Amino acid sequence: ERESKIVVFCEPNSEIGKRAENLGFCVIYGTINKNYFKLIPAIYKIIKENKIDLVFSTGSSDSYACAFLRLFCKNTLFARQKHNSYFPKSFYSKFVYKHGYDRLICVSQHIYDFFLNLGVKEEKLFLYPPSIEIATIDSTICKFKDEFDLQNKLIIGFYSNISTQKGAFDFAKAVLPLLEKIPNSVAVMVGWYGEFEKNEMAKISNSSDRFLLTGFRNDGINAIKAFDICVFPSHSEGFGIALLEQMACKKPVIVYDIKPMNKIIKHKFSGLHAKFGDISELTKMIEMFINDKNLAEFCGKNAYEFAKNYDISVAKKKMIEFIESLEMTKK
Repeated sequence: ERESKIVVFCEPNSEIGKRAENLGFCVIYGTINKNYFKLIPAIYKIIKENKIDLVFSTGSSDSYACAFLRLFCKNTLFARQKHNSYFPKSFYSKFVYKHGYDRLICVSQHIYDFFLNLGVKEEKLFLYPPSIEIATIDSTICKFKDEFDLQNKLIIGFYSNISTQKGAFDFAKAVLPLLEKIPNSVAVMVGWYGEFEKNEMAKISNSSDRFLLTGFRNDGINAIKAFDICVFPSHSEGFGIALLEQMACKKPVIVYDIKPMNKIIKHKFSGLHAKFGDISELTKMIEMFINDKNLAEFCGKNAYEFAKNYDISVAKKKMIEFIESLEMTKK
């Protein structure tokens, strides 16, 4: 909209690359890892050949490379987006965050406050939460139940990568007694998993046919809309765009009572909280929604109203505000 040239540097066959190409952006593919002898020259070449004014870095490997390149690219501004709660612990990492970038973009107040406490100057920080497309979500028609023959089933859903950090195994352990108790209930887990995760899930579920693991899907909203109850027991998030998507689908959601999830979800208003790591309490919260449909509907509606604050239209305004603040810096 500002007629800026956008260049996306990403891994081959990545989803972000495919989406960027569909939007008409210039996409350059390359390997992004900690082989800095190759990564740093590759990024430097892109910056110089495309006369880049602003580098927007999101991953750990490219971010360290960009912090180094900032020393040599004096006409380019470098911004680092922090989108998770893996906070720096070593002296070197903390130094890089404090001095290596022109701006630190924080996806939640939780991350913003951390960097303030770390000693990062507030003028370097910019709060830029994730965004979702409400209109697209509203217009999505659910075909997931037909695809997996789940009509007339009570679907307890999990939508995220199948991993310990995302609470996938907590979900499986919490939902298992409910599957035994409620004949028409099924557990559906939508997200990437590897061989290890697949084997762990088989052990926990006793290879039950009422546990459905779909793997990664491009049509996540289609799957979420089939869920009756969403469980998002993540152990660590910067904000949690998957959580926003579930809220935008008007679903009752259960999270652990930890930041930032307990700030996004208000207990018994837009969802339910369970004590962190307490599997039995997680089970009780799921059962509470099953037994109280009015509460589930009430929380789903309030969750949707909250999610609307993060529509892409709001994000665009924030991005313009961010770019204008950088333009003032360059002047």
